[in-house]
Amino acid sequence: MPTRYHLKRIRTLLIEGFTAEELRRFCFYEPEFKPIYDELAEGDGKADIADKVIEFAAQKFKLDLVLAWAKENNSTRYDQHQPYQELIPAAITNAETPQNSPRIRATPVRAFQETNPANPFIDGPPVPPEKFIGREREIDIILDRLANRYNRGGSTVSGPFGVGKTSLLHYLRDETTRKSWAALSPETAKFIYIPSGLIFPFSELGFWEYLFSELDEWLGPSYGTDKIISTLESGKLPSRVNITRFFTKLGESKDNKFVVVLLDGFDLLMGEINKSGVEAGLGFLHTLRALLNLPAPRGFSLITSSERELFDLFANVPWFGSGFYSNMANLPLAPFDDRQIDTLIDSYLANTQIIFDEHDRNYLKKTSRGHPKRLQQEAFALFEKKVNTTGEITMTTPEQSIFAIGVLTQAVSFLFDEARKILAERRERRQKMEEPDDRPALPDGVQASAKEKFLELKPANFDDETRTEIDHLLKLIAIQQDHRRKAEVKINKLGGILFVPPNVRVELESAEDEILTHTQKLKKLLEKVYNQPIHLDGLG
Repeated sequence: MPTRYHLKRIRTLLIEGFTAEELRRFCFYEPEFKPIYDELAEGDGKADIADKVIEFAAQKFKLDLVLAWAKENNSTRYDQHQPYQELIPAAITNAETPQNSPRIRATPVRAFQETNPANPFIDGPPVPPEKFIGREREIDIILDRLANRYNRGGSTVSGPFGVGKTSLLHYLRDETTRKSWAALSPETAKFIYIPSGLIFPFSELGFWEYLFSELDEWLGPSYGTDKIISTLESGKLPSRVNITRFFTKLGESKDNKFVVVLLDGFDLLMGEINKSGVEAGLGFLHTLRALLNLPAPRGFSLITSSERELFDLFANVPWFGSGFYSNMANLPLAPFDDRQIDTLIDSYLANTQIIFDEHDRNYLKKTSRGHPKRLQQEAFALFEKKVNTTGEITMTTPEQSIFAIGVLTQAVSFLFDEARKILAERRERRQKMEEPDDRPALPDGVQASAKEKFLELKPANFDDETRTEIDHLLKLIAIQQDHRRKAEVKINKLGGILFVPPNVRVELESAEDEILTHTQKLKKLLEKVYNQPIHLDGLG
């Protein structure tokens, strides 16, 4: 009898058996999981990283690798949560015949064998430059600023996991992208892509070593790279003055050469800087800021990517004077609109003989909500169904989808972890203010056991519409969590809740009210999905 992986058990193993740092290191050191590491944000916790690892591993058939690593590094926890595979009931396998489930065929037969079209959609890694679609506004702003020799200003792109930040940086780095920009020719401008993983754990020495080794290949020793490289090879950092002089001379050279550093995952880098010590981290950041402030024509520019915007990342950094990001263009990346989704589909399906009709496109728009990575993954799965069957196309049921499992797991975890934490903090704060709180608390053990119960349950009523609604609520909650966190930063700066003006407290309470309203809706949806009541602190 065939088997399938028990994803919830694997998730529990990763969360209970490893720290967030250990999971990050796994993604960094395992080549197959490097794409995940490159997309991790500073704020990603254990549960977030575990979900991304499982999603990626399931799609790439790498769950065995994850389990082997877990067994080697924490055999006790590994043994505790077994088994990690379960038998598929005969009723299911008998229903999934080759006619309606081509995925389980021993020898899949494509509908167009004479052309055998390769799947054009990108399931996993960043989109290569030749397949990049959209972001015209952001690209024009970034390149316009760089092409002006009296500007050459920096830019920062931001947005959630999978929105296309890394793909955009790769596109900017590609020389064919800049063919029509004479001021950005390969002879004048050197674009150097540096993912934060290359200098993880954070090392300012490692950053400059990598940057100047790339510059040495481009410029040669005549520009003075050899002197700085010699200092770095001795294990010493070049002085900020010497680094500044180098890039000043580079900008003033005959060809007005300059370098553009594409620093991917700046939020992760900020987290590492904070760990390595405020003084060391501030020194590195001030050096970058000094280079961005060089007189024109400056020889250095910086483009960063991060999940959070830079003003948010620097909220707790003791920075004096103009902000680090004050002369950088702030470019948040939004989801694709319907026109951009249609453009991407048309472009990718060209010359494949496969057609996505209006029904298919509406399905992709609804399930992806314009999120580029999810759009690519859903379109990839739909394409596979199109070429592997000659009958009517039916969508993957949510129960079979790793995205559905991820959404449910995220929703349950939020209810029993984050929402509970928010309610507890709100109760404690109101006690300090000597205000009554009529939201009763449940014992810790009750909450923990309830969460485990729901993580083990199989969905009873879960369709695509419900999944989309849950996903939408989670996004609304995330927005209000961000507002709440910003209000907390203000409160901490002012010395605590007892010392803040009324408007700041209103910001905090309003965000919490919105979170709790959305949480109530989320709770009702999950009760419907699992056909079970949920008893949560303060929510019934």
